[in-house]
Amino acid sequence: MSMSEGRAVVTPGESNDASLFVLESGICTMMGPSAEGSHRTCSAGSMFGDIRLSGMLSETVLATVMAATPVKLWTIEHAMVVAVCRGVGRSLPGQQPAPAQTREGQAGEAGPLLGVREGRDSPPLQGESVEQHAARKAAHAAGPMVKSVPVPLPSEPDLIRAKHALVQTLQDEPIALHELERIAILGTGAFAYVVLVRCRGRVHALKVLSKSHVMAKGLQMHVLREKGIMSSLSSAFLVNMAAALQDSQCLYMLLDFQQGGEFFTYLQNRTDPLSESSARFYAACVVAGLEYMHSKGVAWRDLKPENLLLDGRGYLRLADFGFAKRIAPGSRSYTLCGTPEYLAPEILMQSGHGLPVDWWALGVLLYEMVAWTPPFHQEERAVMFRAICSANYTMPAYFSKDLKDLIRRLLNKQPSRRLGTVQGGVSDIRKHPWFAGFDWSALVSQRMPAPFVPKVQGPEDMAHFEAGQEVAHKLLGSGRHVSVGTFADF
Repeated sequence: MSMSEGRAVVTPGESNDASLFVLESGICTMMGPSAEGSHRTCSAGSMFGDIRLSGMLSETVLATVMAATPVKLWTIEHAMVVAVCRGVGRSLPGQQPAPAQTREGQAGEAGPLLGVREGRDSPPLQGESVEQHAARKAAHAAGPMVKSVPVPLPSEPDLIRAKHALVQTLQDEPIALHELERIAILGTGAFAYVVLVRCRGRVHALKVLSKSHVMAKGLQMHVLREKGIMSSLSSAFLVNMAAALQDSQCLYMLLDFQQGGEFFTYLQNRTDPLSESSARFYAACVVAGLEYMHSKGVAWRDLKPENLLLDGRGYLRLADFGFAKRIAPGSRSYTLCGTPEYLAPEILMQSGHGLPVDWWALGVLLYEMVAWTPPFHQEERAVMFRAICSANYTMPAYFSKDLKDLIRRLLNKQPSRRLGTVQGGVSDIRKHPWFAGFDWSALVSQRMPAPFVPKVQGPEDMAHFEAGQEVAHKLLGSGRHVSVGTFADF
């Protein structure tokens, strides 16, 4: 079903035929049950519902879920959800029947309870098929409303298996290469290029990598890691991957198309630096994206204006995850990677680095947005690297006191003392005085107006990219075929 912006998808206490919602497109905001409650964002692929399927759903709804943008959702009746859960539960070896629950609304050893109201709905009986339950449910549809009856739900392992079963059922058929209609080239690189394509009524950016070039450079593991990380991430503040494909010559990543183009181009086309107010909005978008990535244990390691894209509403999206890496708590990476002006001291000195390198890069970005140049920029790389390692830079007098303080705290050469890394984590950044009065919930739900909204004529408009060219009917492969098995995990 489709819902317009501002509509309530789920309201606590409301009777719903559908107890499970799967968000196909758009953004929903989950608002806490009280004025002080937290606001969470659900993006495409999220599942939420008005039943307590902890461990199965992306979100358990004990509050209101609103459509922050126009959304499309799948809905599933709770009878089907419970039937699937029970079906999965029966297949688990050694599973014991859950003890009966005697107190309404409470959970015991059997786990959380599902409350239903007879006359509008009722749980499937033991051994009852979905069809039998549907017929009995229809017979009771006109019955009186009575108090909730507690029903024990399956255990967490059951729910995890049930989630996989449901997701498999709901997924679209896999995308095939022949479905991609090429429009124009968006950009080219050393061994890859990006093509604008149509697929199933939507416009995407298709990243194309030559297998032979990847192998010649010894980048197989690098590319496989990038694909693996992108497959595990989905956020309104990232460029998300819809599919990964391959043929005998090329690897393909089907990505979100962000029509606003590179943030770097936007900054370069301006006649003056950003105001602190505008910089605050863009910095907050980056904070939201990094917070999500770090929650998954992923360090981006390549923050720079060229890797930030403006979407159609003017929000920033983190793009290009070629240097992204999972770094476990307490572990370090020793790879020298990134853009020179944005490298953290610990990367340059190869003393071992982790997630804090991204907060250093945020400090560099903040400085560049408002000053129009990175803080450590020098023509001679050796001079610049010495300045980075000693955190030696000066700030313009027109920077506000709070901006100077935030940048200093982010550009701390000691990773363990860097803002975003100390005990308060990312909340220390959100609570910094420079962000005083900033409505983070409005940003996350994307209700906040952006300082700049790209002008586009339609979903295929490429006005904010360099002039594209028609793509030949044949994709530009290297001419040499490579076994699919070489990239079996792609």
